Amino acid sequence: MRISLKAFLAALLLMLTFQPLAYADLAEAAKGLLAKSYNDKTAAVKKLAATGDPRAAALLEALLSGDLYNQGGTEILVVAKNAAGGYQITDILTDQDLGVVAKGTLSKIRINNNMRGLIKGLLGSLTLLNADPALRLKAANAIFRSRPEDMAKPVADALAAETDPTVQTALERALAAVNLTHGDTPEIRAEALLVLQELHDPEVKGLLSKEAYKLASMDNQSAENIQLAQGIQAALARIDEKLAFLGIVENIFQGLSLGSVLLLAAIGLAITFGVMGIINMAHGEM
Repeated sequence: MRISLKAFLAALLLMLTFQPLAYADLAEAAKGLLAKSYNDKTAAVKKLAATGDPRAAALLEALLSGDLYNQGGTEILVVAKNAAGGYQITDILTDQDLGVVAKGTLSKIRINNNMRGLIKGLLGSLTLLNADPALRLKAANAIFRSRPEDMAKPVADALAAETDPTVQTALERALAAVNLTHGDTPEIRAEALLVLQELHDPEVKGLLSKEAYKLASMDNQSAENIQLAQGIQAALARIDEKLAFLGIVENIFQGLSLGSVLLLAAIGLAITFGVMGIINMAHGEM
């Protein structure tokens, strides 16, 4: 009992010790959003995501939706909603209600398109380890589409811990997309290509087509890039074959479904005619 009590007291002490530090780190990183330079704001966004704090996700969501403001004369970041007489504001970090203020007292935190793409990917990384599989799946798909440069390790870590088969497949796709786009070595990119070419997915085909165009547009063609471009073309051909096969299967299934309906209608007409000696036209109409 003494050991359990000591362990509890130690855990409580750690919580009390590190919680203010975590908040201080988050608040310090958030101050970077007040900078005028988009480069400084981008660095601040990356620092916020690196904290792993759930409040960072809320802050980035508000920033992405255009609801994040700075209260004039302070370093307080608030979420502002329209209200009678001005804006109803809430401190984004403490969730404290700060009442209604005039619109002229707030300054909107603005971002550019590059930051929007980055934020979408980082928001995905913050939910990769969420308890809800649906949110993890959504995060994996968001990372696949945005492919942030520094997401390979978080996705790989999430994949190692994942138990849901559907989410695993989505994480494998996202990791391969990030490695193909930002892989440091030809081996990493080639391995990512092997994963992607096995997926009969129109989105994967779009990604590979974009990478093929990017490689073809380069002025200096190295042997590695030429080999990768050839691999991408082969992967695209493989995906086209799979999509064509699936299209044939889909057409056959639809044909069988329609044929079965027509067959049932014909059997019904034959039975009606055989018993009554007349054709029930309403049967065909049905």
